[in-house]
Amino acid sequence: MTVTDLSHTMSLAKPTLLEHLDRLVAAGLVTKADEGRKWIYYDLTKRGRSILHPHQVKIMLSLALSIAMVSAGAVAILAAATQAPIFSGGPTGTGAVDWFTEGRGGVPQALAAGAPAPWGLIAILLAVIPLVVGLLYYRAGRDLIASVRMQLGS
Repeated sequence: MTVTDLSHTMSLAKPTLLEHLDRLVAAGLVTKADEGRKWIYYDLTKRGRSILHPHQVKIMLSLALSIAMVSAGAVAILAAATQAPIFSGGPTGTGAVDWFTEGRGGVPQALAAGAPAPWGLIAILLAVIPLVVGLLYYRAGRDLIASVRMQLGS
């Protein structure tokens, strides 16, 4: 857009708008295209666009995925906890719960019986990955905005 276009769109006086545009150009948020023609055009840079359209969508998707994985893990653990345990008469005939005795093919009996608890723990541990990604996007956006504010303030 030209200064006149921006002035009409934003209802600002041209001198005020030019002062703001100079600061935005100095901060690297706007480029000034002066090709020797009658009008000078201003355009947002990639950095300027990233401030106007932050990573909020990526942050929300990461957090939603993390919550879904934690929920699925909790459901799997609860399903395993409500499953009937395998009792072993054992040599002493005590009838104690035998979760760890080797079952079919060297697999503990609880796993051989299809207990979902280990998968629940795995899902909860994997939920950390999208949570960390979301926090990194949040931090990157916050740092970018802070650096622009510092440049505009000076």
